[in-house]
Amino acid sequence: MIRFFTVHPTASNLIMGLFILAGLMTLPQIKRETFPEVNSYEVEINVPYPGVTPSDVEQAICRPLEDALDGISFTEEKRCEARNSVGLMTVKMLEEGNFDEFQDDIKSAVDGIDNFPDKAEPAVVKELGKTQDVVTVAVVAEMPRPELKNLAEAIKQRML
Repeated sequence: MIRFFTVHPTASNLIMGLFILAGLMTLPQIKRETFPEVNSYEVEINVPYPGVTPSDVEQAICRPLEDALDGISFTEEKRCEARNSVGLMTVKMLEEGNFDEFQDDIKSAVDGIDNFPDKAEPAVVKELGKTQDVVTVAVVAEMPRPELKNLAEAIKQRML
C-alpha cells in the first residue's frame, strides 16, 4: 500500500481531500455544549428528627421509608443512613426509567407515610447529580483553626 502511494502521489492527495471533505460535512452535526448534559439517576430524601440517636432514627425514619419505597418501579438501589437527628435515604434509578415519573412516585410514596413520629420534621425530597464541581480549593496555613476557617470563608466569598 505504501509503495502504491509513493508511485501515485495524486491518489494519496485525493484520499486526503476526501477525508477533509467528509470532516467538513460532519462538522455541523457534532454535538457541542457549553454546559454538558448531566443525567440524574438519584433522589435524596432528608427527614430531620431533632434530638434523637441514630438507632432511634433507624427505627422511626429509615424503616418506614424503606417500606414505603418498596414498590417503586425502576429502583436499582436504596441506601438509608441513620445519623444523629436526621435520616438520609438515597434512591438510585435504573437508566431505562423516566426520572420525572420516578421522582414523582417517590414524592407521593413519602407523602403517604403517616407513621413518622410527631417530632419529625417534614421530609425533603430532592434530586442529586445536577451539579458538578468546577473547582476544588484547599487552604493550608500554620494558624489557629478558627482563623483558618475565617480565611477559607473569605476566600470562598471572593470566589463566589
